[in-house]
Amino acid sequence: MKDPIDILMVEDTPAFVAKISRALRRAGLSFHLRRIKTKESFLHELERHRPDVILSGHVPPSFHRFTALAIARETRPDVPFVFVTDSNDARHAAETLDIDAPEGVLQSSLPTLARTLRGALREARQRNRLRDMELAVLTSRWSD
Repeated sequence: MKDPIDILMVEDTPAFVAKISRALRRAGLSFHLRRIKTKESFLHELERHRPDVILSGHVPPSFHRFTALAIARETRPDVPFVFVTDSNDARHAAETLDIDAPEGVLQSSLPTLARTLRGALREARQRNRLRDMELAVLTSRWSD
């Protein structure tokens, strides 16, 4: 895992970002966190940078977290997306939107957030390695 982890967080409450940051530091995670709170800034960040992971917490009604998830799946499908929520609605909502369910961490379980991030990043690396190997096989078949 590259160090530090580049985190893009969709969140409108600075106090919650501080709470997340404290939980990640307590877990020994080295990270750089950029907070955004509008759809426009989210699109801008995804265009300019490829974060290692996207976190979504509280967002204003004008920019719903499921909108952020749909945008991320469209523009950066290889980047893990993790909801930090006060309910277990993430998986159900993702199924309703017909998209892959994101990882989710309840606010009451913030100590598990670092473990969730590490697992999501590990899975993303494995998917990328598999995709690269498949591409190499296809490329070698075409060159023969």
